[in-house]
Formats: sequence, structure tokens, C-alpha cells
Amino acid sequence: MTEKSKVFQATAPLRISEWWESKFAPLFGNIYATCLLLQIPFINLFLYFAFLLTALLPGAVFVSVINDLTDLEEDKIAGKTNRLEGKSKLFAGSLIAICLAFGILISFFLSKITLALYLCAWFVFACYSVPPIRLKKRGIWGVFADTLGANVFPQLFAISLLFDWVNREIDFRWFGLIGVWSFLFGLRGIISHQLTDRKNDQIASVQTFVQNYKNSSIKQIFNWLIFPLEFCVLLFLLYSLNNWWGLGFLAVYVIWLTLIYFVWEVKFGAVIESTKKRILMNEYYFIFYPLSLLLKGLTIFPNTWVVIILHSVFFSLSLLRFVSDLVRLFLDWKKIWLIIREFLFGY
Repeated sequence: MTEKSKVFQATAPLRISEWWESKFAPLFGNIYATCLLLQIPFINLFLYFAFLLTALLPGAVFVSVINDLTDLEEDKIAGKTNRLEGKSKLFAGSLIAICLAFGILISFFLSKITLALYLCAWFVFACYSVPPIRLKKRGIWGVFADTLGANVFPQLFAISLLFDWVNREIDFRWFGLIGVWSFLFGLRGIISHQLTDRKNDQIASVQTFVQNYKNSSIKQIFNWLIFPLEFCVLLFLLYSLNNWWGLGFLAVYVIWLTLIYFVWEVKFGAVIESTKKRILMNEYYFIFYPLSLLLKGLTIFPNTWVVIILHSVFFSLSLLRFVSDLVRLFLDWKKIWLIIREFLFGY
């Protein structure tokens, strides 16, 4: 076994690839947005970013390990891969203990509101996974628990910590906007996860929220209510900061979606029931939203280019996938031209 394989095996239970960009890229986007709101140069906040990651990473690893640990028997029944399979309980317990120790240590440095948000994230996800509460198997409560624990509380914690860091009073209007956006976006994420995992959960007798409803009914609610609300909140966030970069990238994203739909027949939706489809706006939130805010910041604070480079390195996977898609589209230019010609001229 190569050294690379050994490292991959050792870190697999942490599930870093599953949550690093999907959770942290939008979170950093909202941090950049808050910096613009408060007119704080991004480059002044390297210690804040370091402390934030030190606080959030143990929680993210805790969630991954405890979720796999409590899913172990059900995953065996469903025939699903579980990253703790073959690992000892001592191994899992040690990881959980280390994460909790870091979390307790971090807690001593937090103010009241920030501490409450931090502890709520840990508590809610423990309730989501751990029996006998195990909200994952309790319908809508599991959906709310995942949304709050994986999105809302971490997002609000990061924003509250930033206000504390620069010694400013929390802007609760802004706080509310971030909270509503992260809640709606988080709902789409957990419902998509439950829809794609519906068959496995049925085999393992895990009664998630989506088991009680038809896919078509769920899609209608998210297509016509949840997603439009989320999109309106996003537009208001961009408008509040006069972020025309964000609106420009939104147009680029729509063009890109149109191209991959007609050229490669890639399907997407507000929520998805198959991993072959893409969740609408994910690439925008992972790539374009934070980048638009950094470029907006560059027009105000010239040293922001340093943060742009670091951000692009730390969140490079989504960016590289997008660039790869662009290259493939360029190579398919003949097919694109035929589609455009047929659309414009009918032949």
C-alpha cells in the first residue's frame, strides 16, 4: 500500500471531501459579505480565519464520525459503505473525544451569543444522530436538526464571532438575512440527501422525512416555494452590498447551466433524487458567490488579492471542476454551434 493510500484510509472517517467545500465555501462567502458590510479589510482577519477554522473543524469531524458510528448497523443492512467499518470502537471513541476536547477548549474564548450558537451546533447534531433521541428517524425534526446543525448555527456562529472579533454590535437585520438564507439552502441540501438515499433508508427501516411523501409533491414545494424564497434572499444580500459582481456571475452561471443542459443533457433541480443530477445553485454558492465578494473587496481594499489567491487554493476542487467543464464545452463548440443555429434559424 502506498503512502498516499495509507493517508486516504486514515482520513476517510473524517469525510473531509464531503463537507469541506459544500459547507465552508458558502460560509466564507457570507464572512466576506459581512466584512464588506462592516468595511473591514479582509487581510486584517487572518487570525480570525485561523481561530474560526480551529473552532469549526472539530465540530465538522465530530459530525462525520458520530454519524457514521450511529449508522453502522443500518448501513450494513442497506449494503452501504461506512467509513468506520472495520475500525475499532476505541478508534471512533478517540476521535470523538479529541473533537469534544477541542470544542470545550474553544468555548472558553467565546462571548455569550457566539458561545450559544457554537454549542447549539454540537448539541443539535448529537440529537440528530445519537439514540435514543436520534432525530434523523423522526421525520421533519430530523430535517430541521440537520439544517440547523450543518448550516444555520455554523453560519451564524461565524458571523457572530466576526462581530465580536472587531468589537462591533451585532447587526440583527443582517444576522437574520444570513440565518434565513442558510436555513433555506440547508433545507434543500438535506432533502436532496434524503431523496437520493431513500431506497437505502427503506431497506434499513430508517423513517426519514421523505419516506412519507411522493417525490413529485416534495419537488413542487421546493421548486415553487423554498427555492424562490432562497433566491430572493440571495438577491437582497447582493443588493444590500451593491455587489454587481455577484449579479454578473449569476448571469454567467445561468449561461453555463443552459449550455451543459443542452450540450450534455445534464439535469438539475431545486432538490434532486439522483446523484446523476445537480442541485441548482450549488456551483454558484461554492465558486461564484465568494469570488464575487472578494472581487468587490478588491475594488475597495487592494491587498484583497492575497485572500483571493488563498481562497482559490483552499477551495480549488469546485473551481477546477468548473474550469474542466469549460474546457470540455470549448471542445464541443461544433455541437454548441448546431444547437444555437437550430434555435435561431430552425435547422
